[in-house]
Amino acid sequence: MRYRVGFSFLLAAVVLSAAAFAAACTDGETEKVRTPLCDAANWQALTSGNAQVKGEVPVSLDDGSIRFFRSSYGYELGEEAFTDFSCGLKVTGDWSLWLGATSPDVASAQGVRLEKRGDVLGVVLSSSPEEFAAVVSAELFEGAWNDLSFSLQKEDDSLSLSLALNDVYGLQEGTMSEGVTLEGGARLVYRFPEGFETGGWIAVQTTDADDYLQLRPFSEDPEEDVPIVACVGDSITEGSGSSDGFTKGYPAQLQKQVGGKYNVLNYGLSGRTVRRDLPASGGTPQGWMDNVQWTGVQAIKPDIVFVKLGTNDSKTSLRPLTTRESFEEAYTALVQSILAVDPPIRVILCTSATAFSEAYAINNDNVSAYVVPAQKAVAEALSLELLDLNTLTANKSALFPDGIHPNDRGYAMFAEIFAEYLGEGTLSASFLEGIETKYTQPA
Repeated sequence: MRYRVGFSFLLAAVVLSAAAFAAACTDGETEKVRTPLCDAANWQALTSGNAQVKGEVPVSLDDGSIRFFRSSYGYELGEEAFTDFSCGLKVTGDWSLWLGATSPDVASAQGVRLEKRGDVLGVVLSSSPEEFAAVVSAELFEGAWNDLSFSLQKEDDSLSLSLALNDVYGLQEGTMSEGVTLEGGARLVYRFPEGFETGGWIAVQTTDADDYLQLRPFSEDPEEDVPIVACVGDSITEGSGSSDGFTKGYPAQLQKQVGGKYNVLNYGLSGRTVRRDLPASGGTPQGWMDNVQWTGVQAIKPDIVFVKLGTNDSKTSLRPLTTRESFEEAYTALVQSILAVDPPIRVILCTSATAFSEAYAINNDNVSAYVVPAQKAVAEALSLELLDLNTLTANKSALFPDGIHPNDRGYAMFAEIFAEYLGEGTLSASFLEGIETKYTQPA
């Protein structure tokens, strides 16, 4: 079973009592509680300080929100973990939000969590992690903003949780019954057994590429979302060859360069091909579109997509071997599928980087003979933008230690190119001259 969470945020002292919260929700009206520390500046502080992160670092965006993707994150709040709170919530896939947890390590922490598991959204207690203590009756809208309000309170031998989603307040019985009482379908009370503990941590984890969580402070007039940039690709997009793919791959470095103006998401998966007619490798489909990365892109509906796929289609080990015709047909189908996710989507195609070795059976003659020409032909046929990374990497073998994957400096070059293109819509002669000077010289 996968436990996936998605957030950690700074809360203030209790503003509304649990009883008042429950009363406000019982008649279908949910009182929104914006605590004093829920402004953008304080939310940005969540990406630093007394926090623990595994995977990607949460990102503070210029629209006042924080997003969590491919990460496990915990923030220690102490007693302020037990409070009343309202926020905007945007999610995809499965996720969990740990409240009053004993540690940021979700594998061993005790506490209570709000968890989306398959088609069910419910409350889970660490004393019975396989069961739902209660099921949330309101509808959760994936890939869109939801209003979430909750009250978590703790007594000597019990805790209580009241929750409203999109102004609908209600909890239904789950599969766990021992120690659990639902009061009027409005409030869960759990009298915990000896050994059950709670703590001052809020923990968040988003495990797979189709799992995503974003939070923003409650507001009657929220900021417009910053554009979502999806980086679609293989191992070079995932960050192979870097010192840390979560922080040094080009999507992560691109996020740092553009700051909070864009929300950059990494949908790279090592070894994946454009073609979908190849047998599975190691039990995993070789085609990029047959993996959860594609599911994630469809769910999040990005505004901008960089497509950097094709290198693995050049492998001499593939059976049947890729031809210009089979690659162009598969590449066209992939790009058209991405365009159909959300019609206003902006798709930027990238030619495959130069291969300086035959590691992993990748063949640069094939890259040059049919992969790159097909990528250029599809860009022209569909009137799409094209970044010619093949040409830009042709004389930079020092940035590719194994001949295929960039090092941290190579990924920094990719990020710089993408950031410039996002900002200017073109790569000027002076910019390209600067790239040549900067990245053909020894570090």
